[in-house]
Amino acid sequence: AASLSKASKSFKAALFVFSDQRLADEIEKRHDEKVSVGVLIDQSFAYRDYSELLDILGVEMLTQKCEAEPGNRPWRKPSKESGMAITPRGDKLHHKFAVVDTKSVIMGSQNWSDSANYVNDETLIVIESPTVAKQYDQEYERIKSSALLGVPPKLKNDIEKIEKACQNSGRAF
Repeated sequence: AASLSKASKSFKAALFVFSDQRLADEIEKRHDEKVSVGVLIDQSFAYRDYSELLDILGVEMLTQKCEAEPGNRPWRKPSKESGMAITPRGDKLHHKFAVVDTKSVIMGSQNWSDSANYVNDETLIVIESPTVAKQYDQEYERIKSSALLGVPPKLKNDIEKIEKACQNSGRAF
C-alpha cells in the first residue's frame, strides 16, 4: 500500500486476481485526488462478486447468499480506464504488476488478494526505474488495446438478474 500511496499522476495495473479491499480503497484515494487509474483483470476473475474491479467500475454484485461483500465500496467516481483483459482462447492474463507514475513498478508472484497478502509465501518487488517502468507501461497499453473497458451490458444484466432473484426469494440485501 505504501507504493500505491505515492501515485501522483497515474496508476496502471494488469492483474490476474484483485480481491483485496484495502488496496482498492487506497487506489480510490489516489483516483479521487485526480490520479489517472487503469486496472485490467483476467476474464476468468474480472466479474466475480468479490472482484475489486467491480468496485473500481462503481458497481456491486450480490453473492449467491444475496449479500454484499463485507466492507465492499463501489467507487463514487468509477475509472473509465479499467476493465476485463481479453486474451486468446485458453490463455490467462497471469500478470501481477502495476506501474506508478511511469517511474516505478510493483511486481512479483503475488496476486492482489487477502490470501496472497496475509497467508501465502509470495514475492513482491518494487523497482524504481523509469526505464523499466516504460517497458511495463507498454505491456499494459498492449493489453488495454483489446480490453473490454467499463461496465458491459452483460454485466449490468447479470447484476440485475441476481438482484431480482434475491428479491423474489425474499432474501434481504
